Amino acid sequence: MAKRFTDTDKFSKQWIRKLPAAYKLLWCYITDACSIAGIWEVDFEIACIKLGVELSAQTALKLFNADELRVVEIDKGAKWFIVPFVGFQYGELKNEVKPHRPVINALLKYDLNKYLKIENKGYSKGINTLKDKDKDKDKEQDKDKEGLLGEKKPYVLRKEPDCQLVYVYKVRSGYAIDDRAWDGDKEKGDFGRHRKTAQKLLAFFEGNIEEASLCIEALADYFVSKKLAWSFEAIERNKADYKRQIKNYGKFYELGYESKKESYNAQA
Repeated sequence: MAKRFTDTDKFSKQWIRKLPAAYKLLWCYITDACSIAGIWEVDFEIACIKLGVELSAQTALKLFNADELRVVEIDKGAKWFIVPFVGFQYGELKNEVKPHRPVINALLKYDLNKYLKIENKGYSKGINTLKDKDKDKDKEQDKDKEGLLGEKKPYVLRKEPDCQLVYVYKVRSGYAIDDRAWDGDKEKGDFGRHRKTAQKLLAFFEGNIEEASLCIEALADYFVSKKLAWSFEAIERNKADYKRQIKNYGKFYELGYESKKESYNAQA
């Protein structure tokens, strides 16, 4: 059973006091039932059964966001991101803190950093995503690796499509997105070599980075579920099988690892 911090003063806050009783319960419920990154898989049928009350998603969003943004719909409304959750549970997220990494990765996946007022050491501006537009990229490339006072140069994410795909593989492999050692490791990483693999994968999917990213995630999960060794090259070699035999895998992509594995095995 997971344990989390709770705000003992929450019922003293005016916005919560104004909520109907059923929606006070719902707020407590979703902050307990959400993921470590504050993402709740929307299921009002289960929520109503567990809480013993009638609830409406539209009403909940209207009430929770009445005076400020507290809940954001993501994944076409299938999930809710609870905006204050991460800051309350973890404070400032730091990439060098191992328990924070899966939280950061989840935020990166849904581009949720824009809702958080946090800074993360190792990123140039907050928690960078693959879609961030870094206007200072050219200036950063001209700077020395060490600043005037000897500080470490911030890790700048590259925005080229093949580089973005390498970041997807890098994070899926369990490494921090700004891990410089991985970028130059000839055995585990090697960013330049993986760019060539990413370019082949992108060409196969006709430049569709979303489909190529899903291929990486799906095949990685498949290899793990079968307890097989895997690499970016292995994923690239099996891309045709993914498209031909695992094309329906995307339907199970958002269900969580165990559900994905069970769903895939049911098809096999």
